[in-house]
Amino acid sequence: MRFKLYFGIFLAAVLFLAVGPGVATASVDAPGIAWQKLLGGSRWDEARSVQQAADGGYILLGDSLSSLSGNVTGTTHGGTYSGDFWLVKTNPAGAIQWQKLLGGSKDEDGSSVQQTADGGYVAFGSTNSNANGDVSGTNRGSDFPDYWIVKLSGTGTIQWERLLGGSGQDSGRCVQQTSDGGYILLGTSSSNPSGEVTDTRNGDEDLWVVKMNATGVIQWNQLLGGSSTEEGYSVQQTSDGGYILLG
Repeated sequence: MRFKLYFGIFLAAVLFLAVGPGVATASVDAPGIAWQKLLGGSRWDEARSVQQAADGGYILLGDSLSSLSGNVTGTTHGGTYSGDFWLVKTNPAGAIQWQKLLGGSKDEDGSSVQQTADGGYVAFGSTNSNANGDVSGTNRGSDFPDYWIVKLSGTGTIQWERLLGGSGQDSGRCVQQTSDGGYILLGTSSSNPSGEVTDTRNGDEDLWVVKMNATGVIQWNQLLGGSSTEEGYSVQQTSDGGYILLG
C-alpha cells in the first residue's frame, strides 16, 4: 500500500461584523480551500508542522521513508518506520522551492519547524540514530529515541545540530525561538539523571523542557510531572519572559 503526505493550506478572508440593535448584518460565506497540494513519494510520508515564512511561502516538516520518487528528490539515510526528517520549502502558491531529507541510519520523527530571526529555520523532533549521516551525537538511550534539533540556513544548509537525551525514551515535540535568540524545546521523557537529563523523573514519563542558547548549548532543563504519565506537545514563550507548556 502506498501512503502519501496530504498537505492542505487553507487561505481565506473572513469578515466579522460587530452588530448591535438595529444594525443590519451581512451574509458571510464560510472559509473555503484556496488551494491544496499532495506531496510525497513511493513510501510513507507524514507531515506534522507548518509555518508561513517571511516571503509568503511555507516551511513544512514531517518524516519520510521515500527516496527519489514523487516529490522526494533525496535518498533516505535509513530507518524502518519513519525514515528521515523531511523538510520542504514552498512558495506562496505551494510549489516546492527546495527540500531536504535529514537523518541517520535509523528512524527520525520530525515534529516542529519554525523560521528563525536570521531567515533560517529550526527543525525539531526525535532520532534513534547514533553518530551517522546528519546526526553527529551518540545515542543516549540504547536505541531509545533522543531529542534532535537542527538549525538550517534559509536555503536548507545545516548550520548545526544537537542530539540530547538520557538513558530512557526522549521524544521531542515542539520548538520555539526565544526572545534572546535561543530555543525552548518540549517533549516527553522516561529518563532519569543521565546524558543531558539532570532531574529524576516523577512517574513513568514526564514533560521535559529544555532551554538552549542561540548555538544549541543547554542553559537549563527540567522534568515536570506526577506519579503517572505526562506527555508534552506545545510550548510558547510568554510576554513576561516565562513559558507556557501544554500536554
